[in-house]
Amino acid sequence: MADDPILGATVANIRRVEKYISALTHRLRSDLRVEDAYAAWCRAHGLIPGAVAYVVAPSQLIAIVTEFDRDFATLERLVRESLLPHYPPVPALAECVLKDFIARSRGEQIELEAEPVDDVPPGRAAKDGEQQLEAQRIEQDVDWFYRAKIKQPPDKIRQLARDYLAALGEAREGDGRSTVQAGIERVERALAVLSLDPFTFSSLPK
Repeated sequence: MADDPILGATVANIRRVEKYISALTHRLRSDLRVEDAYAAWCRAHGLIPGAVAYVVAPSQLIAIVTEFDRDFATLERLVRESLLPHYPPVPALAECVLKDFIARSRGEQIELEAEPVDDVPPGRAAKDGEQQLEAQRIEQDVDWFYRAKIKQPPDKIRQLARDYLAALGEAREGDGRSTVQAGIERVERALAVLSLDPFTFSSLPK
């Protein structure tokens, strides 16, 4: 448990969950179902899909704010019924996707900030020289999870492993499937934390 990069209520693990949900939100941008939802959201708010409105009209901004709950419910249903039907509901992901819609319409990148928590030990954060490697691993984990669990039709673990080994360009023991599966499971553990109801980062298992 202490060595797990997701489980355990520490500030470091809170930030890792934050990074996983952010990476998954960005990965979903290329999903056709999410693209269709974004286009419908834009039309509902008088925005042109694909265009960047650096200045949103006051009436549009008011509608975006006042109709946030309705839009959230639509995306929560998309996540629950279409994207992650075999997992517990993850309202936090739907909220992040909606915030990403708003950021995209303004030509911005969504930046997620975990809420401060009290009485949580710092844990082991990635050091300066490790941060890039951790970010790359999270991005790789999320890509594997998306391709195996969300994409339609999904890619088989064997195919993901072959792609992984080919990208490495070097000989390794085994066929890579255990590495891919471990990455997918890290994302699943992050989603399990996010599915807690009520969700708080302090609900991470100690």
